[in-house]
Amino acid sequence: MKKSYFVNQNYAWLSFYKTCLSYDEILSQYGDNFFESLNTSLTESDIPYFSEKIHSYIHRTNEYIGRLNTGMDDWMKQKLGMHKSLFIESRNLRVKVCSWNVNGKEPTEDISEWLLYKSDDNRVDLYVIGLQEADLRTEAYLRNGIKEQIWNYTILSVLGDHYEKVVSKQLVGILLLIYAHKAISPSLTSITASFIGCGVMGIIGNKGAVAVRLMIWDTVFCFVNSHLAAMISQVGRRNQNFHEICRRLYFYEDQSLKNKTSKSLFDCDHLIWCGDLNYRIEMSIFDVKELSKKKEFDLLLEFDQLNVQKRLNRCFENFIEAEINFPPTFKYKAGTSEFDSSEKKRVPSWTDRILWKSKGIAVKNYRSYMNNVMSDHKPISLELDAKIEILLVNDYLKLRDSLIKEYKSSENKMIPMINVSVNHFDFENVSYLQPKTKVTVDFEFIPRKKDMYICKPWIWPCPFSGSIDPGNYQYINLAVYVDNTTVSKLNSGEDSLDDILILHLKNGGDFFISIEGIFLPTRFGMSLEQLSRSDSKILSDTNESVDYLWSIPKEIMRMTEYLISEGKNIDNLFFVPGSASIMIHIREALDTGNEFDLTILENNESNDNIGLFSMAETLLMFLDSLPDSVIPSSFYYRCLDASISKEDSIIILDALPSFNANLFIYLTDFIRELFYDSPIDTFDRIVNLFSSILMRSPLPKTEHHLQKQAIFFEWFINDPYSNFSI
Repeated sequence: MKKSYFVNQNYAWLSFYKTCLSYDEILSQYGDNFFESLNTSLTESDIPYFSEKIHSYIHRTNEYIGRLNTGMDDWMKQKLGMHKSLFIESRNLRVKVCSWNVNGKEPTEDISEWLLYKSDDNRVDLYVIGLQEADLRTEAYLRNGIKEQIWNYTILSVLGDHYEKVVSKQLVGILLLIYAHKAISPSLTSITASFIGCGVMGIIGNKGAVAVRLMIWDTVFCFVNSHLAAMISQVGRRNQNFHEICRRLYFYEDQSLKNKTSKSLFDCDHLIWCGDLNYRIEMSIFDVKELSKKKEFDLLLEFDQLNVQKRLNRCFENFIEAEINFPPTFKYKAGTSEFDSSEKKRVPSWTDRILWKSKGIAVKNYRSYMNNVMSDHKPISLELDAKIEILLVNDYLKLRDSLIKEYKSSENKMIPMINVSVNHFDFENVSYLQPKTKVTVDFEFIPRKKDMYICKPWIWPCPFSGSIDPGNYQYINLAVYVDNTTVSKLNSGEDSLDDILILHLKNGGDFFISIEGIFLPTRFGMSLEQLSRSDSKILSDTNESVDYLWSIPKEIMRMTEYLISEGKNIDNLFFVPGSASIMIHIREALDTGNEFDLTILENNESNDNIGLFSMAETLLMFLDSLPDSVIPSSFYYRCLDASISKEDSIIILDALPSFNANLFIYLTDFIRELFYDSPIDTFDRIVNLFSSILMRSPLPKTEHHLQKQAIFFEWFINDPYSNFSI
């Protein structure tokens, strides 16, 4: 008889996300009277575009399909949904998803078992391959592509001539490659790729995600490959990484029309997510190893952080994972299939996972591969059949024409009313919503008219959509999180925490939820001028006007002085995450003007320098929260042009506003002193990090931009400003 265990986890969690629910493409293309405005026939070139419009219009359950203004449109939408089997053909697509943290290694061993499909005689239509730590070089931040070429060549040599690469996307070490059988390649359309960094301040891509969105016939897939925060204690940060990816990662069909053409991860029929998610098992190393030997995987999974957090609705809400019947995938001695026993003492865990969000997936196989030993992780794969739909255009047009005639001949053109019985809604402290129903209810939060998003960026309902079966209930957690995108407007009073959420029941009514809150002002998110002026007023004991302004915000001075005093020769400073609780203490001390509590900062029983890492990350947060960067974005391209020489660079610096120039010089002096004796590799990483934070671009940065901004920054790191002469 197996023992039962009660898992009681209590992690601080402040995270939120928002998805992009764009205006209905059909309405933007054809206007409100969609069906009457269609031509009676379509050209061949219209079909891929038209297919997605029809598909979105009828089938998308994760998207609010725009409020239609005429009775005919509502009536037509309902009728088409009832008869979709007349113009939609369903098939199964065989997909194999592969994931592996390769620890910077190139494919020097046989990977054919991992890639090739052997479950039955059916061929694989689509291969989705996600690699993490594909490139650990410092220069990978500036130069992607070399490792991608190596892996692509090896993968194609294994898959054979019947397959071709469709798309790849890389963010430093996170690499996603997709291959299609040549028989279905012509059916892949609307292919877009995107990425989001969740490393230190989201700048360096050591953690984050890459994603691809594509259509196969008339079904939309989204594939995500992510690498989330490490260390067993960082479960809250992993949750935050997940929500940040969901909130910030969009696909853009047209960069010039982002607001109207953006798609979120959830704007699809099948969302499949793989990667090194880094969730650990909350047990001792000895117990995990012993239970793994006995293949007591069910017992271990009760203590798996991902399963615990999913049950608490803190991450991967409504995602599904196949049954795990293989040993933990991390951490192994490289070159063996033995768990690692080094001084780091990593608890063996299922860090590598594949999940999906879809109602049309049938699992064929979910497994790991113990024979691959070049990394400290084991590769995994998920083999599945995904239901896809094909629009039969001619059949659709025939049905559409007959429905138009039926509608026009009908005397009753009123929209049919469908009542859904809702027994109770409980909004306690604007935290939880509990609908109870007598019938199955599909619900989703929807944007107000003319709004693009369902809520303001500081709040997000989790889950934001779902189904409730008869007799059941659904808790909805309203998560509040003010970050750099909103803090400036809240500080200034330009925006408030008040909002109204609209909960929409499919075939039912709308419920309006009022949200209120009081935002406590903070020094984070203030402009340099505001920080300096507020300092001078605080320090003045007279009613006389004070002309003197602090050239450097005192908050920055306090943090940098502490780091100079305590942080020299600390490995990975600015690249290891801090402690959430210590960072809260630091922020409160900065906002109130109180002294730092050294007993908190220097509590180093584990000798992990967590106080220093927390101070370093808080400094980055403060700089990143400035409404505009230290080098104003309006100067960005001038700085790139000036990077050809130190003389040109100092001319640009002299042209900056005094607040900005003084702070830039101060920070470059700080970096030079702190990292004076550091190895060149560490120095390069610091230059890449700080140049990205201190120099924001008004447009997305290219690889060439990153290289030139680093050169501009290095002129002042290598040589003090006082040494420049023109």
